[in-house]
Amino acid sequence: MFARPCLFETVSLFALCVFLSGACFGAERSDGAIDAVIAAPPAHSAGIWRTKSQPVFDPAERTLIRRMYMVWDPVPERDLDFVWIPSALRDDEEGKVNGVGRLIWRVKGKPAYDPASIFAEYRGVMRDGRADGEGTYFDTTGMSYKGSWKDGLMDGLGTLMLSAVGNRDYVIVQQRRRMNEFDNRGQFVAVPGFVAESTRH
Repeated sequence: MFARPCLFETVSLFALCVFLSGACFGAERSDGAIDAVIAAPPAHSAGIWRTKSQPVFDPAERTLIRRMYMVWDPVPERDLDFVWIPSALRDDEEGKVNGVGRLIWRVKGKPAYDPASIFAEYRGVMRDGRADGEGTYFDTTGMSYKGSWKDGLMDGLGTLMLSAVGNRDYVIVQQRRRMNEFDNRGQFVAVPGFVAESTRH
């Protein structure tokens, strides 16, 4: 076990940089692709609002209704489609997505019933079209995050898991105040067996 604050930050940021350099959808290590859910959007990407009209089943009326939803896409270069599935239809409204539910990002051109069409999924609280509150995210790169979100970014206490980096699994457990700023305590675990703990005052 290590008690030096800088070791945790150095090892965690190194693992994150290695992951970001090549573990994104369709990216080779030389592509330099960045997953905007972990890092801020690339400088060339400003992000856009995506709007979609989709059918939603109303169990009270036993009919399909059409709703227009809007969500923030931080990396429009991926050219993904989305589906919003609210947990409770009675609390759901058109416009910018709010409430609890599932936001599924799909690869365009693939059938919706095909599980391989799903690139990423967020389950949790949405506010004004972005993840905000408690939620879980996972994608096809093997990356997952469970914890607090604010304005579409990981923010607060949470667990970030990065997979398939150099044929090893990496897990970062950390408490954070803001994106990329560690606060209080944290733990980095590299399978198999390496653990580094940190306390910051």
